[in-house]
Amino acid sequence: MQCREQPVNLVSTEVPRLAQSRDDMVRQLSRKLLRALEEQIEQPEAMIETQIAADATLKRQSERLQKVRGVSPATATTLLAELPELGTLSRNESGALAGVAPSNQDCGEHRVRRTIRGGRGRCGRSSPWPPASRAASTPS
Repeated sequence: MQCREQPVNLVSTEVPRLAQSRDDMVRQLSRKLLRALEEQIEQPEAMIETQIAADATLKRQSERLQKVRGVSPATATTLLAELPELGTLSRNESGALAGVAPSNQDCGEHRVRRTIRGGRGRCGRSSPWPPASRAASTPS
């Protein structure tokens, strides 16, 4: 997953740079870099898709995850890679492990605002929960 994550992060920093640059040479170099990064992203994605298609269990889990509104193939792949225990934990345990569940820091009668922290970082960044919660709260 890291071979895909680094170019994705670079794309997310290069796109705003392209939008803000005014010099034609800088824009041309930026576009060229973005094309090269897209190619670097496509190679591991194809390899990962092949591996998931070859394994019946992974394929079934990926298809099941993608049935949730807002879960893309990339999100499903990340969740399968980073949370192999998915499906064996409760929803609270899964949310905490993914780093998307609020945790408290209460002490006695002192109540502190719940914050989302911890967990496995990549899961939280590619988490389907924000779009899924919006989809659930938005009438169809």
